[in-house]
Amino acid sequence: MDILNLVIALSTRFGVAIPEVDYPRIATPDMAMTYLMEKTAT
Repeated sequence: MDILNLVIALSTRFGVAIPEVDYPRIATPDMAMTYLMEKTAT
């Protein structure tokens, strides 16, 4: 899966906008999980 498809899938699934500047922060599954936890924390 390329990065753009990953971004679209994560954005759709979690309802989080992921700006292009943050793409390096989701380079691995662990990094993506950490990023999403930060963005969805209330």
